[in-house]
Amino acid sequence: MAPPSSAPSATEVAVRASTKCRESTGAAVPDGCEIDVEKLACFCYASPPLWAGFRDQYIDWKRFKGDPNLGHFAVADFLICAAADCAITTNLDIFIEEAAERLGEPDFQAAVEGEEMARAHDHHPLLKIHGCMNRDRDRTLWCHDQIQGGRKNAAMEAQLAVWKTWLKGRLLGKDLVFVGFWSDWSHLNDILGSVFDGVQPRLVYLVDPAPPDVIQTKAPGLWSLTTGEGVIFRHVQASGAEFLDELRKILSVAFFERLFSDSIETYHSHVGIGTVPRMHLPDSLNTDQLYDLRRDTTGVAPKAVVRDKGPLPTMQTTGAIHLMVQERGATFDGVRYKRPDNSIVRVVNGAGQVMSLVQEKFSNDQPQSAAKEFVVCDARGDGNVPTNVIRGARPSTILRAGNSSEWLTLEEARNLGIC
Repeated sequence: MAPPSSAPSATEVAVRASTKCRESTGAAVPDGCEIDVEKLACFCYASPPLWAGFRDQYIDWKRFKGDPNLGHFAVADFLICAAADCAITTNLDIFIEEAAERLGEPDFQAAVEGEEMARAHDHHPLLKIHGCMNRDRDRTLWCHDQIQGGRKNAAMEAQLAVWKTWLKGRLLGKDLVFVGFWSDWSHLNDILGSVFDGVQPRLVYLVDPAPPDVIQTKAPGLWSLTTGEGVIFRHVQASGAEFLDELRKILSVAFFERLFSDSIETYHSHVGIGTVPRMHLPDSLNTDQLYDLRRDTTGVAPKAVVRDKGPLPTMQTTGAIHLMVQERGATFDGVRYKRPDNSIVRVVNGAGQVMSLVQEKFSNDQPQSAAKEFVVCDARGDGNVPTNVIRGARPSTILRAGNSSEWLTLEEARNLGIC
């Protein structure tokens, strides 16, 4: 619900849908439907014409589209880099999928039906147990009557049984983070309660600005499951989007702290034993800037996704370059370093590839500085390749500044005193 996505709450959906229902049918809706969308859904589900109207007219689907917020980008990042084992959502919007696409994931697929959970993807699963607005809207779960009683949907009931079996196995013994206490939908709370019964989490983080007594009243069964004996329970009274963005920042900072630590031996192999490297990452860097740094460090091109949640041994030369650049007096200025002479340094993991190929991969879609810029890269020199292929290859145009960065191997950068 945080901006800029600003998706409506269940109460907002109920107010708007009940109003449209009255306007469409000319009849009053039962008491309570104006604030309880599940009650309105049960009322409409009893009549096929009303149910069709509920699905196609009363629900304002366009409110569930738009720009993802910081929380959506965080969840997408966690799933793509495997920092989270899985994500479960009771939302039917497509904000997480949109965030993943904007990060550069070429084929992010959420699971809505049971068999989709077993399909292999490059990212960890996003499970949408309420349904998805971009999929079969007849399969969206709105109320208890769809899964129990004389009017239950057999296919939906079978799908939920698959969900429960899969989730119980997937979540067993996992640490859990809940963003918003459960759901505004009582039927989804019941389903989640049956799923989490027996998963035995060690640690539960609950992120919800509401006070504990309100949360406990909202879903007493789920409260008991997550605050029981042997569970470490933490309640963070904060915005879910802000919490997730901060968690994503912590992930990135931990990435670089570990990288710098793991790279000390490689650093000493270049500068000698006895020098203690500086390892500094400014607190002012936001999650977007840290993600750009992770791209450069993991050898991922601009507008592509990072799939490593932690640094690999193959990144240690790149980490050592960071330490050497800092040792020469350079400090972070955004996602680049600024040297004492005001020149700019960017560090890129070329993974031992040929320099010209790395430059072609990384130069596009990157902002150019007016200052002199060096790109120090863990890559191989190009031998007899003409200099203009590697340096200053892209001419200036009216719309785009030329690429004036000077690309250097580690040896070249060392000879110039840059690192």
